Amino acid sequence: MKNKIIDKIVIPVIPVIQQGNLFYLGKMKAKDLLRIATVHVRAPESNRDNKYLDEVMEKLDDSMKIDPSPEGIQRITQLNRLKDIAQYIKQDGILPSTILISINSKENRKRLINDDDISDAEDSGYEIIPMDCSDKISELHIDAQRVDAFIVDGQHRLGAFAYAHESIKDFELPVTIFLEMQIPLQAELFSKINGTQKPVNKSLLYDLSELIPGQYNTIK
Repeated sequence: MKNKIIDKIVIPVIPVIQQGNLFYLGKMKAKDLLRIATVHVRAPESNRDNKYLDEVMEKLDDSMKIDPSPEGIQRITQLNRLKDIAQYIKQDGILPSTILISINSKENRKRLINDDDISDAEDSGYEIIPMDCSDKISELHIDAQRVDAFIVDGQHRLGAFAYAHESIKDFELPVTIFLEMQIPLQAELFSKINGTQKPVNKSLLYDLSELIPGQYNTIK
């Protein structure tokens, strides 16, 4: 029997199937995602990194949870990047790229790390509810007290809202949502997304600056 969801967040979603894998496209307010988001960073090896990580966690406070562990897949959150993105958002910037997350029951974390099968999702703290008979549109109902949203890609875009003005936290973010994605798969996706990106040629940036009035010096 499913427990009643008390602290509910409702997310409109569209199911997508690729190569037999099911995930969902949706949108969330930044403030809602911040409430449940956890960034699993790899435990730093040096004292210097540990000191910096302590500073990051203090600055973010309860805005976005940082969890350092040997099973973490993320690099350490960079405060300067958060501030830069926050400034961009405040100046009417947009963030059209999706943030990739895995919605997980807090009770299932050990099995996610061990790549074990998650078969008892009935009492997971979330529920997919179809909104039409074709199952093309659904709602994801999650209990904010019993669910973690592991950030697989997009930690700096989301963390920037910790520095944004309170009114901007109603900003809607596109999200790609997996349910109970095992840690090894999270690591694989993170590696593919971030390890194969190629920097944009600087000459192209200079050329494009002609289309952005007043931005040439900033880019240079």
